[in-house]
Amino acid sequence: MQQHIDDVAALIRDELDGVVWLLQPRDDHSVRLSWCGEESDLDIPIAHDQLNTSLPPLVAELGIQRLHFHHFIGLPASVLQLGSALNLPFDFTFHDFHAVCPQTHFITRDGRFCGRPDVSECEACVAHRPDPWGLGIEKWRTSFGQWLTRAERVIYPTASVRDIVIEYFPALTG
Repeated sequence: MQQHIDDVAALIRDELDGVVWLLQPRDDHSVRLSWCGEESDLDIPIAHDQLNTSLPPLVAELGIQRLHFHHFIGLPASVLQLGSALNLPFDFTFHDFHAVCPQTHFITRDGRFCGRPDVSECEACVAHRPDPWGLGIEKWRTSFGQWLTRAERVIYPTASVRDIVIEYFPALTG
């Protein structure tokens, strides 16, 4: 994933003469906005509960024009509202299946492939290993499914990943 982020950042800097900012988890209660480029120790902390109020004026001041999401681990559920809150187009790159399964790779508690069972078995799994946002599997998938349909571009590493994702989010075929 980091290699892809670095490659996209380099493309934006070199070919589009742009600046890339990175929003990442900072700790359990905040994220950090940092400059992704030349050496810089600029690191702006933003509390989770202030994300959708603190970030819009910062984004306007910094001239950010597009969002590109890569992952959600360690981020609050409110990141799904950033595109709307900031009135910016966004893209999403699937690096794994976290949007489908909060266990990320369809992995059981003992580290084995779960076989992608029906929703009732997924719900039982999440009951024992809760998703980070406390939604349960059906709300988790509904939230991501609705969010993904608003993405301007959805990028898949392979056709097989795309095919699996579309099984869960059929609206992404269009």
